[in-house]
Amino acid sequence: MTDRDLSKIELWCYDAASIVAPRLNAVVAAMLHENISKYANKKRDLLYIASDYAEMISSLADEDRAKAQKLLKEKHGFGYEHFQQGKLLAIESILKNGKIGSMSQYEKALDFLSDTTNDQDTLVSLSKIVAAHEEKLSKKQAKK
Repeated sequence: MTDRDLSKIELWCYDAASIVAPRLNAVVAAMLHENISKYANKKRDLLYIASDYAEMISSLADEDRAKAQKLLKEKHGFGYEHFQQGKLLAIESILKNGKIGSMSQYEKALDFLSDTTNDQDTLVSLSKIVAAHEEKLSKKQAKK
């Protein structure tokens, strides 16, 4: 990761901080904001901070989350989901394989589907895979 990349993430964090700050205690918001500049040149720490902000944004109400996502993507080229890679890797794997291979993947797919700010084409494709998986599960239950 280059210094330029870290600078982009730092700026993203400042914007994410301004989005979530009104929902936080003022002292906590100030401390989190201060941490951005304190750890701006430390890759692991800055990614951890960005991940925390992404988690806070993902827990906003649908309308607020959609506004935040739009603002961040327009301004920086990536939204909060960029920092939730673990979940996204599971979703990519499901879409690539065309099936759900574990309960963990199933839970991540359901979580992803519950976020209406995600890409609509991805949601449609994933919905079909989840429906097929649920049908498979119900057939297994019927055999018992």
